[in-house]
Amino acid sequence: MRLRLPCVALLSVAALFAQSSLDEAKQRRRDSSPQVAARAYEAALSDVRQGHDPTLLARTLLEYAQTQLAAGDYAASLRAAKESANLFLSLGDKANQAAASNTAASAQLYNGDYTSALSSFEYALRLDRETGDGKGEITRLSNVGNVYFFQGKYLDALKNYEQALDRVNQTASQPWNPGRRELVLNNLATLYEQLGQNGKALEFYQQALAGSSQMAASERAQLLSNVGTLYRRLGDAVKALETYDAAQKLYAQQRMSDGEIHVLQNIGIARALDLQDLKGAVVEFSRALALAESSANRREAALAHLFRGEAFYRMGRAADAEGDFTEALKEAREIGATEEQWTALNGVGRIARDRGESTEALSAFRDAIAIVESVRSGLGSSSLKAEFLANKRQVYDGAIELMLQSPSAKTGELFGMFEKARARNLQDSLGAATPSLSEVQARLKPGSMLLEYWMDPNRLGVLWITAHGSGFRSQALAAGSSDQLNAFAAALQRDGDGWREPSRQWAQTLLRGVPLANDLHQLLIVPDGVLAEIPFETLDAAAILRRFNVSYLPSAALLLRPTNTRRVLPWQTRLLAFGDPVTPQKSALPDDERWTPLPGSQRELSLIQQALPGKTQAHEAGDDRKQYLFASSVANTSLLHFSTHAAIDITDPGRSRILFTPEPGRPESQYLFRGEVQTLPLRNVDLVTLSACDTERGKITPGEGVQGFSRAFLGAGAASTVTTLWRAADGPSGDLMGEFYARLGTGESKAESLRAAKLRFLNSGNELAQPKYWAPFILTGDGQQPIPPATSWATLIVAGVALLAIIILCLRFPHFPRRLLDFLTARRHQRAAVERARAIY
Repeated sequence: MRLRLPCVALLSVAALFAQSSLDEAKQRRRDSSPQVAARAYEAALSDVRQGHDPTLLARTLLEYAQTQLAAGDYAASLRAAKESANLFLSLGDKANQAAASNTAASAQLYNGDYTSALSSFEYALRLDRETGDGKGEITRLSNVGNVYFFQGKYLDALKNYEQALDRVNQTASQPWNPGRRELVLNNLATLYEQLGQNGKALEFYQQALAGSSQMAASERAQLLSNVGTLYRRLGDAVKALETYDAAQKLYAQQRMSDGEIHVLQNIGIARALDLQDLKGAVVEFSRALALAESSANRREAALAHLFRGEAFYRMGRAADAEGDFTEALKEAREIGATEEQWTALNGVGRIARDRGESTEALSAFRDAIAIVESVRSGLGSSSLKAEFLANKRQVYDGAIELMLQSPSAKTGELFGMFEKARARNLQDSLGAATPSLSEVQARLKPGSMLLEYWMDPNRLGVLWITAHGSGFRSQALAAGSSDQLNAFAAALQRDGDGWREPSRQWAQTLLRGVPLANDLHQLLIVPDGVLAEIPFETLDAAAILRRFNVSYLPSAALLLRPTNTRRVLPWQTRLLAFGDPVTPQKSALPDDERWTPLPGSQRELSLIQQALPGKTQAHEAGDDRKQYLFASSVANTSLLHFSTHAAIDITDPGRSRILFTPEPGRPESQYLFRGEVQTLPLRNVDLVTLSACDTERGKITPGEGVQGFSRAFLGAGAASTVTTLWRAADGPSGDLMGEFYARLGTGESKAESLRAAKLRFLNSGNELAQPKYWAPFILTGDGQQPIPPATSWATLIVAGVALLAIIILCLRFPHFPRRLLDFLTARRHQRAAVERARAIY
């Protein structure tokens, strides 16, 4: 016993130290920042481990993991949560094991590891159900829905949120039920808002507000702020301001300055943009600035200066605007706020440009661009801040406009700026660096020319690049040019000759000064803005189509991607096709459109299967299932073809979707949303064809371009796509696709094949010669190469027989290999001599 007494005493002391340091960590968690609390927990963990109490260690690890999650250190949170979960497993504590698994899943979700997050959340959900933990089950169902939401799998998210709501209704008597109800209602409101069904979203928000008596004041204020933003989207600015005002009062009562500042800024934006009340906006931004300064919130102070400076700029008060932009820049530099720095520099640059100080303006724009490039993020943004202030593309536009008008501008420098200003999200998803002019020239084949455009409301710029030359030009645009381009696009979709004259006029504008030499036969077009909605093949009354193969690129950086040179073996599926979906009586989405049957779809699939050598597989009618697209075999398929319906949302690209036949009992399988496309393993897919309506249309995002389906499939790794700019007729589309695939099967390049199919329509002498039938189909991505060739069984058998014959000859005649080598060498020398003789004569 004497030997054990010192040990017991030491353990007691260790336990006291552990409890003391743990209490301190808990206190830091309550009244300090997550980062400070995390450091306190790290110290406590050291003492707790020495106490040898597994239950206390498991709980401490869980609290530490949750603190690190709040601090944004997801790797540390994940490690601690996993260790905690394993300890709770050994202790048989399923409830806390579920909580630890939930924390681990949250860390995986925030880190973008959706597959692991889903697995961890579902594991926690099983534990909740085993222990009958209704509160945990609702939380986990909501979190599973969140994983699907972040992936763009909106119908899967809806299914889980609705299951969570059902569970909420079953547990209405529980004291914790109101909090879980509000969580689920908020999730459903957010989802329906994302899907563009704002009326349905407002209904769920109002239900959450009606039952928010037990909600914390800060949570109710945030909910009111969300509802205010929704009212703005619904076009009810008055109701939005009333709701924002209620949120601001709640924040003020609770002395929550950060929330109050944010709402005041939203009120200012609503006044400026929705009511055109710039003076009222200045008042609100000034209130936000005063509150930010009194609470020593320097970041919000910088932002308030930016908002007020922008309002002053739009009022024509340049001196006041410059003062605010300069103050914002100073504040942002001192606290290291990069977003605020480049935004302020953009304001300074615009004021200098308006004064005619081109050198100073270009310097400010370039400084702003250097900051943007240092964080290498995408250029698009849909936040309220970007709604009123600049998006990143505007900074590049300011610099490009000045450079185009400078007599000392160089083509290579302009090309680099053009490339930095476009398709950055796509470039980042592919890991593509901004290419140099020489790198692009090295990838252009003889006879090819790259035309890269830049366009703003006042000016057009174009760069032309061939393997051995380059240049640029710019010109002022007449007022209303974008509207005229839209009118031209509309004329192309109608019968008659109304498209011909605008096609000649726009050919003069878009191709003026471009040296289209006689030896050119391939044009690679990098459009900008509204130009992406115009098929260049129709220019000059379709003379461009008669002379050139035309393909499109969202960015010249895609030329630098490796070319797929693999052959398709006889047992490998060369083409995977989907079509003729069974159109359900009721859509999986409330208030969705009614889909009509596609009688020509089966014929189209049959035509392309007959035209293309190699193994093909078509899923049609009741077998047109989305699940096949996620099978492992897709990764080794060369060609994907969709002959179906598609819904394009020009407000939010994430809502665009492709229709499939829904599986029984799984309404979420009806659609493939655009966000899901980018999760597909398409690195080996050479061509994706979407023979559906409007699949190249979408929201035009500044700096990103048209967010159609081609971007999504290219981002998933596909080398090229064929999509449509407008609604294509069902029957003629099948004929064009049949001709296109027949040409592909002969080894022609993708651009050549599509041109041949279009020329067949153009030269038909009947109504199919109208552009509305052939012009909507455009090729994006790698158009210079043919599709990977297919090796037939006959070729393999002949090769095998020849190899076997050589092996037999080698075995029977030992000198045969040497004689064969001598013969081949002599033949090579003979051919070389013939070539030399031809060169002489």
